[in-house]
Amino acid sequence: MVMERGGVRLTMGRADVRVPDGETWLVAPDLVYHYVVKHDDLPPSRFVEAAMSDARIDASVEPANGG
Repeated sequence: MVMERGGVRLTMGRADVRVPDGETWLVAPDLVYHYVVKHDDLPPSRFVEAAMSDARIDASVEPANGG
């Protein structure tokens, strides 16, 4: 699946999104972006909280080189 965000084409469905949650990792398919944007669906709250609290993730930054 190909999606577009900010004029950048994103190929989805070939990777996972991994976020740390204490000593474990929470994993979702990269299509989680599609589920949220196109279907107003959210992953479990534990995943969202872990992703939003990780200092290494800045969701406000657009990819500089398309990915």
